[in-house]
Amino acid sequence: MDIDRNKINEMKSGCLQMPDYIRDMIEETVEQQLKKKQRYGKKMWRVAAAILAFACVGGGTTLAATKLYKMHLEQQGKYGSTLIYGEATNTDATDTDAEVNQNALYTLDVSYVPEGMTVDGLDDIYADGNNYVKKVSVYKKDTPYMGGVSFTFLKMPADQQVSFDQTHVISTKELDIDGRQAIVIERQVLESARRQIQYELYVTYENNYLLGMFVYDDTELDTAIDIVKGLKLTATDDPEAKRRIVAEEYTGQEEATAAAPVYEADENAGKKNRFTETSKESMEEHMHQVGDSFNVPQSSLTAKVSKVELLDSPDAIDAAYALDPVKTDAEGKLLNNVIAYEKCGNGIDQLDEVVETKEVKEKILYIEVAYTNTSDQQTGDTMFQCGLLWAKETGDGYETVDVYAKDDVDYDSYYGQNYRISNVPLYYYNGKSAEEKNHLIRVQPGETRTVTLAFLVTEDELPYLYLDLFSGNDDYTQFRQSALLYGYVDIRQ
Repeated sequence: MDIDRNKINEMKSGCLQMPDYIRDMIEETVEQQLKKKQRYGKKMWRVAAAILAFACVGGGTTLAATKLYKMHLEQQGKYGSTLIYGEATNTDATDTDAEVNQNALYTLDVSYVPEGMTVDGLDDIYADGNNYVKKVSVYKKDTPYMGGVSFTFLKMPADQQVSFDQTHVISTKELDIDGRQAIVIERQVLESARRQIQYELYVTYENNYLLGMFVYDDTELDTAIDIVKGLKLTATDDPEAKRRIVAEEYTGQEEATAAAPVYEADENAGKKNRFTETSKESMEEHMHQVGDSFNVPQSSLTAKVSKVELLDSPDAIDAAYALDPVKTDAEGKLLNNVIAYEKCGNGIDQLDEVVETKEVKEKILYIEVAYTNTSDQQTGDTMFQCGLLWAKETGDGYETVDVYAKDDVDYDSYYGQNYRISNVPLYYYNGKSAEEKNHLIRVQPGETRTVTLAFLVTEDELPYLYLDLFSGNDDYTQFRQSALLYGYVDIRQ
């Protein structure tokens, strides 16, 4: 059966009043995933939809201290579920007439952090100089800002029900966590190098606060529950208290004054600056070869790609500077990657399915770039933000190549199961310090600094590789006008 469209429209309308920081998070997530739609397809929309669904459970004014507003789930089709918050039931409190400050502020402490993990988001200082808590993440120290758990507290309405829909649900259960109602929603997760949300955990708190936690597939549910048990909310009347939870009010769709935002791809966006075909002249006019020296835009530095090598092992990479972990066999060699071709289900009656896989030989593309200050003044802070382009020569020009596209398979997206398919380096090193990493700070007159880059690539990509040192383009299946002006470096193997 289809999800009730009225509920979806209500959810979208409610999102008009969501907190700015959550809206920013949604827009940033969707914008990033739009750029990757060809490769990752509908699965990335599921992640954005999960964030959107939770964000739409906004906060509101509470009315009665004698009610506990609980949650329940309603099945939608075979794999869909609607979580409804707002069913009022009498509590078992000994003093149901006790006065509760419905406008109380709360501070947050995280007393349990699993071994090998760290907390982010408790001590952020915002523009007004105050320390708030908006979103908290707990992740493994060796994979910072990836996976683990992330959570927010929202203030729920007391005078209305709020519902939002989930898809690709394979199980649900209700728990009691230290006397608080909790609901766990388990989502379908396919084998992938990307971290995915496997569980969504919702826990009711006093004063109509709701905890919403995303649990990624590198973290056990029991670990997430232990983190929840270690959360402590303390009432305060200090509006500038440290670690104060920011819970904004849900105003309801009756106050909405405009149509709900629609997060869809703009087919014309970026067409002037990004494209898939270009002339031979525009590509070759500023193209560089390995060993050539050329100017760094808006800088007194020159750059020269001095070394390009293919490695079978990450031994040459200092692990302290690696951005992504790599998988190796017993001999320390890179494991092959597996490209999975996925057909996306609607998440209500059908789940996603891997319809074909392809094993590819993985390599580390190791590059050294020498930067020289040719002026008589030291330079300031120079950031290098580089990427790869897949392209091939045609009869009268160049066109980008989608290396892993298949015409003989019915699929919606593809991705790597052992490694992410990415055009950005997994490693930066500039010979100085971890703080500089992808920056060059104060290069002296006449000084040459060598920057080391490493990318994960496959043998299938090698005939099509060009290095973009300056434009910051994060899509290797599109040319960028600024990259053509600065010049790609031909590193085809």
